[in-house]
Amino acid sequence: MTTHPVFGQITALVGRQREAALLWQSFEIATSGQMTVALVSGEPGIGKTRLLDELAAQAGAAGARTLRGAATEAEGMPPYLPFLEALGQYIRSAAPGDLREQTQDSAPMLASLLPELRARLGDLPAGYHLPPEQARLRLYEAVGDFLAALTQRQPLLLLLDDLQWADPATLDLLCYIVAHYRTTRMMLLGAYRAGEATHPEAFERTLATLHRQRALSITALDPLSAPEVALLAQSYLSGALEPSTSRLLSRQSEGNPFFVEELLRSWIESGVLARPGTAHARGDTWSMTTPSADESTNTELPSGILTTVRQRLVRLPRDTLDLLRAAAIIGRTFDVALLAQLSSRDAETVEEWLATATHAQLIHAVRPGTFSFAHDKIRECLYAEVTAARRTRLHAHIGHSLEALADPPDARRIADLAFHFTRSGDRERGVHYAQQAAESAMTAYAFEEAMAHYRDALQLLDGSDARRGGLLLALGEAAILAGSEREAMTILALAQTALRASGNLTATARASHGLGRAAWRLEDLPVAQAAFETTLALQDHAPIAEQVRVLVDLGTLLGVTMHRYEDGLAYGRRALALAKQSQDDHLIAPAARTVGNMLVRSNDLEAGIPLLEHALALASTWGDVAEAAECCACLVLAYLWSGDLKRMETVNEQRAEYARQCHDLHQMRHAHTMTAILRTYEGHLQETRDILAEAEQVIVHLADPEPLAFLRFAQGGIAYHEGDYAQAETLFDAACRMFRSIGPGALVWFLGWLALAHAHQHDVEAVRACVAELETLLADLPPNSMPVMEALIPMSQAAIVMGDLHLASRLYPRLSVFQAREGDFLPQRLLGEIAMLRRDWETAAAHLATAEALSRTPQGVAKYARMPELARTLDARAQLELARHGKAAHPHAHLLLQEAADLAERSGMRTEAGDMHGRIAALPPSPRGHRKPLPDRLTPREAEVLRLIAAGTSNQDIAAMLVLSVRTVERHISNIYAKIGAEGTASRAIATAYALRHELL
Repeated sequence: MTTHPVFGQITALVGRQREAALLWQSFEIATSGQMTVALVSGEPGIGKTRLLDELAAQAGAAGARTLRGAATEAEGMPPYLPFLEALGQYIRSAAPGDLREQTQDSAPMLASLLPELRARLGDLPAGYHLPPEQARLRLYEAVGDFLAALTQRQPLLLLLDDLQWADPATLDLLCYIVAHYRTTRMMLLGAYRAGEATHPEAFERTLATLHRQRALSITALDPLSAPEVALLAQSYLSGALEPSTSRLLSRQSEGNPFFVEELLRSWIESGVLARPGTAHARGDTWSMTTPSADESTNTELPSGILTTVRQRLVRLPRDTLDLLRAAAIIGRTFDVALLAQLSSRDAETVEEWLATATHAQLIHAVRPGTFSFAHDKIRECLYAEVTAARRTRLHAHIGHSLEALADPPDARRIADLAFHFTRSGDRERGVHYAQQAAESAMTAYAFEEAMAHYRDALQLLDGSDARRGGLLLALGEAAILAGSEREAMTILALAQTALRASGNLTATARASHGLGRAAWRLEDLPVAQAAFETTLALQDHAPIAEQVRVLVDLGTLLGVTMHRYEDGLAYGRRALALAKQSQDDHLIAPAARTVGNMLVRSNDLEAGIPLLEHALALASTWGDVAEAAECCACLVLAYLWSGDLKRMETVNEQRAEYARQCHDLHQMRHAHTMTAILRTYEGHLQETRDILAEAEQVIVHLADPEPLAFLRFAQGGIAYHEGDYAQAETLFDAACRMFRSIGPGALVWFLGWLALAHAHQHDVEAVRACVAELETLLADLPPNSMPVMEALIPMSQAAIVMGDLHLASRLYPRLSVFQAREGDFLPQRLLGEIAMLRRDWETAAAHLATAEALSRTPQGVAKYARMPELARTLDARAQLELARHGKAAHPHAHLLLQEAADLAERSGMRTEAGDMHGRIAALPPSPRGHRKPLPDRLTPREAEVLRLIAAGTSNQDIAAMLVLSVRTVERHISNIYAKIGAEGTASRAIATAYALRHELL
């Protein structure tokens, strides 16, 4: 690869020109509007930070904005530290007007993480309340939007150093930004030490996620070769090394640039290396002062770099060395004022003593009054030299000094206080500040970091301390939010025991409630139910709000998850009564939603839907977007089952918007999947695939398997719709495996579709196995509940596909309960086809006529949503006509099949359309002159329009169904009315009567 001209001139990057050129190419791609992510890996001292520095300098020269932050191991680190440093650096220097423009509505959320923002912008409005999991995603979006805004005027290079020490919250935020801001002019450039991650699971998960997103390139820095070491030495010394000395340097440094420079400094300071022109030099090159130092003899030079660093350190004045040891306890970066307090010296004296270390290039000034170690290996070496007893004293002294600062502590200071006091031997202060750091992390939605601080606090307490129960409760609640449900269950059980022993029943109830929620997420339903019931028993005098929340959870667990609708309704109604007693709409909405959802699922849609609509109105009014999303999710199914597909589509769009606002990925992805299912009915199959592909990018990262299972089911639905039954079988099987792992309450909704796919594959044994399993699952459900209908619909279609009269007859009376409802297939159509199998022609005709009316109604044909069922119903009517009337029905059957095939083709039902055309071809042609002519010289297209007019279809929906413009439809209608003599306001009624009279329907 050709080296970029910019980097060909950088002598400090000896041996790194190729890596620099690759990174520069990534930067140039980012400047064109496509985010790039690059990580530089390697051992300590290999040159990672120097490479980042050089790229930052060149990017700045090219007009980019550069921001920098780093994780740290040695000091208190608040969540998101690399981002806090990078963005804080910008906020402190930016004009307030620019900040307002760049943060906009995100300012209140950003200020919770970046207090500098509030200081620069003044008072900020309060944001809307969100549950913690959703607030964390809202925070991530706010940070991402802020970074994206910074790229509007100039490209952005964001440098994140020492990522091996990054906390999980930082890594999660990094992944979020990469996933959602790919079209910004931003390059994320990080560096890390391979194999040294503080949180290895989170770090490896991050690398895997970025690789999966095809967003990451990793540049591994290898040791320098011997010639490159010689070039680096020449650059450092401004002169060449004598060859044997160069070989010795390469061998002892092992090609590590930092080690090369440390060895050279050590040799020069100790007099082992002689300058050209001095008495001990060999000619015009740098060389060893004595032959015994030659590579051919045993040298006394150190073999380890830490020994080399120590040799450099011992040459410092004792006072300077003592200062540096104290500074190493403070951290990688340290303030002169704090160091002066530790050493009981004035700041001026401290700066004078530090000047020696600066001259020796062991430290460097970051800004006035603040220094940083030149390399963390130097700090590590100094830290190791401090005895354990002195470290404890220094940690205590540092903690007290930080505590004495007048200004209010921010998240960084609190983390520092917790870091030092938990190591100081001062247990009381250690517990206090560890708890504060945990609470600070919780407010930043960094739940794993909060857990670590709570654990630190607990380790400092003895077993009898009264605070133990409260800390265990807080740790357990953080574990739930962090997705560590099993750990949460263990911790909350301990908290429950400790709090009950202390007599704190209110906190005991909280622990029990948390235990139930954790168990529920793990599908441990008996434990969840018992925990919720225990919570209720402890809540005799609890605030109404807490009682309502538990009643809502218990009612939903029993009703939705366990299908115990009567029990769920009872608890839901208790919750609603308490909520109304409190007159708090924030409580009434979830309670009303719980009752409405139970009623809908138990098939009382007429009573349930108004409650759900009321709950949605309350949640929308108060801006409770999370609750509004839940209400919309319940209404989507309610409107589907009631056949109100227009409102179903509208509320699903609302659900997606509310889910986006509250960052509920579960709701958002379900809304996208439902949108895809509706698009399938419309025949827009490529759009459907695009929607599901977009959804899958996020779903695969969720811990909850349910959204991915539902996505696979939807993908199977597309394959089924097109008639690719083998692919449908594969996808339905994958979905059912996941639903089976979740529990029977989830599986019962979807297993029938796997049976249907098996039926199309003629796998009778597999169908029977699915049906047997479903029958077992259905035995525990109320026979008139909606999950039963959702299972019976595909089972009935499977029986029809196989022509299994016995199974179909068994299902008929059970499905009849739902003939006033609608689903993916119309129960009326299925009942009609089962009646045909039973040769009950009159009953079949009645069911199919109802199915046709339902699928032709204006709300049914909205955006093609009922075209597939209309096609299947017309197909079934044609077969019924042929079965009842034989040859006499051929012309009518031909018309029905032709319309059915046209609808199937427009819907993308390729296999079913082909079957319909096959049935048309099997009909004998009508004898010439015997085909019944259309009356009054109506054309076939006009007859088709007339049939739709008679069915009550609007002009717009006729245009949609026939793929015509509305103007063309209006022209056809005008011609029809003229031919049949339909005039005046009653023209549609006249046209309907005409169609019936001439048997055109």
